Amino acid sequence: MGHFCYICQRVRANERFSGRGHRDHVCKDCARLPRETRKELEILSELERMLHQSHISERNQDRLLSLTQHPAPKVVRTATVLLEPARSYPFRRRRLVRLRRNPDLLRRLITELPAGMWEGYVGRYGDSLEDPGELLRGFDSGLPDLPPEDPGPEPDPDEPICWEDCERGVLD
Repeated sequence: MGHFCYICQRVRANERFSGRGHRDHVCKDCARLPRETRKELEILSELERMLHQSHISERNQDRLLSLTQHPAPKVVRTATVLLEPARSYPFRRRRLVRLRRNPDLLRRLITELPAGMWEGYVGRYGDSLEDPGELLRGFDSGLPDLPPEDPGPEPDPDEPICWEDCERGVLD
């Protein structure tokens, strides 16, 4: 069993960690990143955890407010977007239902949060919504309509299965 890297959010082999990396849960690859990049990724991870909290406390709201002054624009944008729902709906219970009543804020959350953050929240706490934009049903979302995904060619049933393809996710 490997160790979890807090920066890249992956379980890595034991050999991928140095002595200090074991303690800090940072793999060698992430330890080589520039300090500013590493710090930015840590803060974005912290912001994502705040979104999943059952109660966004006043202390965390103050932290969000301080992060709106951060030098990294991605951190500033994410903290600014999260600050309004943290103040309006600090409790997770029925947060999604209440956000439906505020379509402008909901639209900002869907479009301005970093990739995967909103989808992860809706996937975990939503009503098994497959499309996060489904929350905007009944509103003019202004989001472009995306074409349906191409499932690709169907595998030939007579062809033997390659387990490497299964591991890469080529086959279902």
